[in-house]
Amino acid sequence: MRPIYAFLLIVLLPLLCGCKGGEFSVDFQLDSGLRQNYRVSYYSFRKDGGKLVEAAIPVSEGKFLLKGYSKRSTLVLLYGNSDSPALIFMVSPGDKLVVTGPGNDPRKWSVSGNKTDETWSEWRKRNEKALDGDYKETNRAVADYVKANPKEILSTILMLTLYDRRNDEKGYNSLWDSIAASAKPQELLQSLGRSDQFLPETDTPQPIDTLRLHTSDTLLPIARGESELLLLHFWRTSDKDRNATVDSLKKLRSAYTDSLKLAMADICFEPDSLSWRRVVRTDSVENWIRAWAPAAEASEIAMQLRVTRTPYYILIDKKGGQKLRTGSIDDLLKETRKSLKK
Repeated sequence: MRPIYAFLLIVLLPLLCGCKGGEFSVDFQLDSGLRQNYRVSYYSFRKDGGKLVEAAIPVSEGKFLLKGYSKRSTLVLLYGNSDSPALIFMVSPGDKLVVTGPGNDPRKWSVSGNKTDETWSEWRKRNEKALDGDYKETNRAVADYVKANPKEILSTILMLTLYDRRNDEKGYNSLWDSIAASAKPQELLQSLGRSDQFLPETDTPQPIDTLRLHTSDTLLPIARGESELLLLHFWRTSDKDRNATVDSLKKLRSAYTDSLKLAMADICFEPDSLSWRRVVRTDSVENWIRAWAPAAEASEIAMQLRVTRTPYYILIDKKGGQKLRTGSIDDLLKETRKSLKK
């Protein structure tokens, strides 16, 4: 089984952050003969916002003590010799975790020190064969846990890190809808995907070939070259000045009505489909695509385009190049008009 590591994430779990301090520690107590270098990444939440942290883990004689800081709970991704994480675990402020296990393969290790990690480690052991099998076996193991534990945040994490959505869209959507809202809070979803976002936005993004947008009743592919310019708007109902933004986009659409010149789509990050549909009806928007990505920053399109917050806007040209990536509606409108006048 090759997990969908595009969905690997750093997660904010505000329901678990009652501690005033943010220090945590992870004590690696492995085989005494183990000498090997690993690395970890995690998103450190701080009073002034937060930052991505990478740290080396030089295990010597099976031991290493990692000390870190985050004002809120976060996921730590541990890497070996691969670009894909070999082990993921959660830390909360004040945690003193212990990592144990045989050999040098982190997939065989266990994490103790909080309930979520202990449950997660036990689940991995019970489903070791399924995790090494094909996607159907892994999906089945995840589905069994989710059905039995719809109120646990671990259900959300397993869905986003292991469930192969590409090969079972219908099954994914059904399971996702069954998870309680308390197990997928808005704050959690807003933080998904940050661990894979180490490239700064000033780096030149890769050209886009095809995007897949989930509309109300279908999966809509958009290939590059279908229009001169493609405008994407990522949003939530809680975004500041959202109604004014929609009004500005409506005016832009009225000024440039030809979809072969300017195609437009907005992608909602609300976890609740009813909330999304209600807002869509209220907006009374015409002549652009309304799409929904309930996994928010951990959705396929958000990970593909490295979208880590809302509101956010991307302009894509006919060759698939990303002309503009911005959180400013003013910058978006200015660049769109400039490009269409050429």
